[in-house]
Amino acid sequence: MSNAGMKVLREAQSIQKTMHDSYIAQDHLLLALVKEPSILSVLKEASLTEATLKTAIQQLRGDRRVD
Repeated sequence: MSNAGMKVLREAQSIQKTMHDSYIAQDHLLLALVKEPSILSVLKEASLTEATLKTAIQQLRGDRRVD
């Protein structure tokens, strides 16, 4: 796996722990990808920001955990 891929996985794991989840889920990966400089321009073209993504995840997820 590339260094960038490993960095995204480590960030997703960090987010998973902050959200008190037992496993890394797709929302953790998406939030980690938003912080990756190599794809940031593509996400900006799609008008996807970290704030809009967090809001959407919170609305879908509510207070549920990934267990």
